[in-house]
Amino acid sequence: MRKMISSVLSFFLFLFVFIPVFAEEYPVLHMRLGNVDAYTLLGKLADDETDIKEVVDGKQTIEGYGEDIGKEKAHLDIYNLNKMTIYIQEPSGEIHIDWNSAVKEDYEQIEKQQKEKYDADDDGFLDDGETLFCTRIDHTSEEASDNIKKANQLVQKLAQQLGVSVIAEPVIFRESTFVYPDGQNLKKGSARYAIVRNGLMVETEGYWSEISRTGYYVESEALNIEWCGDEITSANINIYYEESEEKINMNLISLEEAKSVVNNELQRRIKIEGMEPIVDICYMPMPDSKGELYAEFVPAWRFRFRGEDGNTHRVNAYTGEVIR
Repeated sequence: MRKMISSVLSFFLFLFVFIPVFAEEYPVLHMRLGNVDAYTLLGKLADDETDIKEVVDGKQTIEGYGEDIGKEKAHLDIYNLNKMTIYIQEPSGEIHIDWNSAVKEDYEQIEKQQKEKYDADDDGFLDDGETLFCTRIDHTSEEASDNIKKANQLVQKLAQQLGVSVIAEPVIFRESTFVYPDGQNLKKGSARYAIVRNGLMVETEGYWSEISRTGYYVESEALNIEWCGDEITSANINIYYEESEEKINMNLISLEEAKSVVNNELQRRIKIEGMEPIVDICYMPMPDSKGELYAEFVPAWRFRFRGEDGNTHRVNAYTGEVIR
């Protein structure tokens, strides 16, 4: 998955069952990544007193930063607002917001000092080669509830500013305390939120397509929040822009029909997991013949054993085809 400047995070599951508001039909959405209108975006995020033209004119551009997509060359545009820095990665259109947190800067300095002191060779262990340089204590959702509430509130505000709908609770969250040999400890957390379109949650896990000989990754949509201690420090946003929608003159297949298509896989997984899957319908980003910057969002029955984080079976809710 294309990640911009935030560190790669592994997420733990936050169980959340999304119940879609069923309609007679859901259109197939034709979507595009990138070409972010920075002027409009900054106008939505900045204070009323901010001179947006001045901010846009003063941007910094780093050529070749990120990943080329098709024939589009990568670059990173950086915009400085009051107490906020906005990074826009093109051509993917990924948006990163950094709230210029002093707490985050302190954390980064402490992490650097601890590594220099106890793990200079960067192998993850102390000099004995056996003791971990840093231990991690994972928190439950109840222990992280105050920070999750803060993240929920901020995400809804961001979504409103960006003109999108987002689910009320994270599909995945993680909060951990990192303990160093001298007793120093740092608490860090993150949460992932799904975008909602036409009453359906969009899958936050991307899709590897072999539509071409080399294959390519179909990016999904999500809004990610990170915090240090009890302060939210950054947000990372993957979002498509709708070009058109296509009404499908077909009824959705039933849950029973969808289940029958992947029943063998489900039964094997049920034996392994010892539980029935969470079932819902979502929008699944699928390949578009126009290229890697494009996707078709199709309604799909989804059978999940570990939330958004793997072990998921999906069936196209119109055609009954298995999405693999």
